[in-house]
Amino acid sequence: MIEKRSAPLLFTLHSMPRLVVPVTMLALMLLGTTVKSAVGGLFLLPIALFVLWLVYLAWPTLTPRQQLMRILAIAIVWSIMILRLLGKA
Repeated sequence: MIEKRSAPLLFTLHSMPRLVVPVTMLALMLLGTTVKSAVGGLFLLPIALFVLWLVYLAWPTLTPRQQLMRILAIAIVWSIMILRLLGKA
């Protein structure tokens, strides 16, 4: 179900210039880690959701080592985001 609904968005992302997604993610990450308030967490939210969505779609094809690395990446981004939203970091 999610795979079918994701296809048009994946096609749109694939048709964009190659640097659009990474530059956007980098900008959001920089803003999210430098803004010292809940607003910083809001900048990290799209990254956290995007990474979670991509990992969900790729999960069946990943090796156990790749799955572990994806889990760690998600845990780091979500941890920073939650700390920012709670005003703890």
